Amino acid sequence: MSIEECDKLRSAASTGLPGHFAMVSWSITSMKNSILKLFLEQMAEDCKSLCTSTKGIASVLLVPRHKTKDLLDKFSWNNIIEELKKRVPTLLDVLTSVAVPLGRVATDHEVSALCTGYSVLMNQRWKELSLLQKTFERFSRMNITQTRAQHNNIIDDIGKDLVLAIKHSFSTKSRTL
Repeated sequence: MSIEECDKLRSAASTGLPGHFAMVSWSITSMKNSILKLFLEQMAEDCKSLCTSTKGIASVLLVPRHKTKDLLDKFSWNNIIEELKKRVPTLLDVLTSVAVPLGRVATDHEVSALCTGYSVLMNQRWKELSLLQKTFERFSRMNITQTRAQHNNIIDDIGKDLVLAIKHSFSTKSRTL
């Protein structure tokens, strides 16, 4: 850091205002990079602690084979949100800042989106964290799907060129749209 940057930090620290000190720290590239590195390392460590089946407290997303039916029957978005709040609150803050406009409480739809995003990311990190994926598989086996109108909205949102890829995927599995 340069002498000028150190002086800026000393001046900001002398005000006794944490927000001002944080803003000045964030404006200095080397400080910003160091803070981000610490932030990401801590988040990675918090997420790593969820990837265990033998020591510590297992994630609500962990579905042991012998408990699959029971856990799927008790599925709740609230359990996932509570885990986020208690075990990875920083990740919840990040996901919420992306999905929910500032100054507004999350709607039910946004809560399910936050939980889905978290579940997909944690399943990517460790395949055993698969509660949500197994829930969707269960719905699929029961032939519970979205309506034609919902399907069309999804396709329109993603792009019409995807229709052929989806039809091909279904046709290779002996299904029709």
